[in-house]
Amino acid sequence: MILYHHSTSADCCTWEGVSCDDSVRVTNLWLTSRGLTGHISPSIANLTTLSRLRLSHNLLSGPLPHTFFSSLNRLQVIDLSHNRLSGEISVSDKLPATIQTFNLSSNHFHGTIQSSFLQPALNLKTFDVSNNSFFEPIPSYVCSFSPSTWILDFSNNHFEGPISQGFGQCSKLKSLRAGMIPRDIGNLSNLEHLQLHINQLNNTIPSSLSNCTRLKTLNLRVNALEGELSSFDFAKFVQLRMLSGCKNLSILILSQNFYDKELPGDEELIGADGFRNLQLLGLGGCRFTGLVPMWLSNLARLEVLDLSSNRITGSIPGWIGALPNLLYIDLSSNHISGYFPMELTRLRRLASQKNSNQVYRSYLELPMFVQPPNLQYNRLSDLSPAIYLGNNNITGTIPVEIGQLKFIHSLGLSDNNFYGTIPETLSNLTNLEKLDLSGNLLSGEIPASLVNLHFLSSFSVAYNNLVGRVPTGGQFSTFPSASFKGNPGLCDPLLQHFCGRRSYYEPEGSPISSLKNVEEIINYPSFAIGYGVGFIATVLAVLKIFKWVCKPAPFFTFTAAATAQSAKASSLLLRPICH
Repeated sequence: MILYHHSTSADCCTWEGVSCDDSVRVTNLWLTSRGLTGHISPSIANLTTLSRLRLSHNLLSGPLPHTFFSSLNRLQVIDLSHNRLSGEISVSDKLPATIQTFNLSSNHFHGTIQSSFLQPALNLKTFDVSNNSFFEPIPSYVCSFSPSTWILDFSNNHFEGPISQGFGQCSKLKSLRAGMIPRDIGNLSNLEHLQLHINQLNNTIPSSLSNCTRLKTLNLRVNALEGELSSFDFAKFVQLRMLSGCKNLSILILSQNFYDKELPGDEELIGADGFRNLQLLGLGGCRFTGLVPMWLSNLARLEVLDLSSNRITGSIPGWIGALPNLLYIDLSSNHISGYFPMELTRLRRLASQKNSNQVYRSYLELPMFVQPPNLQYNRLSDLSPAIYLGNNNITGTIPVEIGQLKFIHSLGLSDNNFYGTIPETLSNLTNLEKLDLSGNLLSGEIPASLVNLHFLSSFSVAYNNLVGRVPTGGQFSTFPSASFKGNPGLCDPLLQHFCGRRSYYEPEGSPISSLKNVEEIINYPSFAIGYGVGFIATVLAVLKIFKWVCKPAPFFTFTAAATAQSAKASSLLLRPICH
């Protein structure tokens, strides 16, 4: 039951969240995020003048009262989203003709949505039943009754089967989130946002989608779309070539689709201007092959580029550093080789005051980023300026010029073949929050100046060839030992490698430098003494019994089977010698 007030007044019109008209009759109930529990009382149906009912973000549960909606025949807005409501919508219930906004999202409703339920809703603008358990085909007939609808959201339900004809009648539709691509989608000339992500789409994108010339956001992430040729022969990667006709497209996410296809080459798209307004391109996890295509160099407005988890080969082209608005690039988990291009250190948005704050605002306004859970790119939930090149075959040194990227927040270069020292200039990246250099061939010491990176919360140099002391102070006091493991030459109490002992600075190939474990190094003196005493006692006993005399000589010598490649795994061999 939802009787809620904190006032001692008997006049309900003075209660917080309640509004009345001049006749002292309740017109609005705005009780969002009040911690309300229990069922919705059937007595609300007695509020016949109620026009707006907002009970979202509470803990309400149970089914809706019978014929709940048809009883409120003046209702314009109803928002029951983000509760624990359940059950089915009564087959005898109907929306009032006055309804404009209907939101039941993020509850536990199930069953079907009858056409009779929607038929009276001639003025419907927003219809959202996402994140429930409704089934049967998507009720595309909503457009037959309400052609002026702007927003439709059927996502994250159990709708099955193809979407029948009908959506094309929503001539004013701007945002569609559904389980499948409508057959008549080409009729939605005003469509701006189309989101069909995390569904089971396994067909081609209909070529009629190019008629949606106002499309700004297209999200088809995590489907099984194919790139087969149709009667529209656009050569390789037919779907992307077709989409280039969407002149206003600013966000394109096709991640985890088109498996094992080749990225469209320059001959297909180099002259196309359909992507000229693109700000975010997400093609991660598609197992694309080929090179980073040159046509991307024309995307002057591009801010976010994700080509991660593909099979891209070749080197990183230098022209990427010339993209004037690029501030987030993810090329991780590919087969990219070559060197870290110097041009990347001159990315304008990462090296100037025009930093990430602008992209935070612009993208968070888009509906795609409003709903949890996070996207495949978990990092895109904050869109902080970043370069991710991890898990490739990039070699060479990390350029000292990388210190010019003063506004970068995350730098991931792990699992490559970088060698040389860690540049001191990394300490210039005062906004850096994440730095991962693990799994490379870096040598030398960790620059002590990195303790000045006060925002650094994640750091790893594990599995390199680093030596010397781990810097102390600043954020370094918060990093776990795992951040430094796999570097036998590093010393720090946290690692149980204590500095100042000669054993850490023995030349390569010496007996001590070839020990595998720190414990062996620490216990080496006691081991040698114990072994020596035992060995001497044994020899003396033998001499006493057998009166056998050897020429004086050292009791044992050491031989180390060590190489530069196997220094971590070489063994210590003890061989008694008698002359």
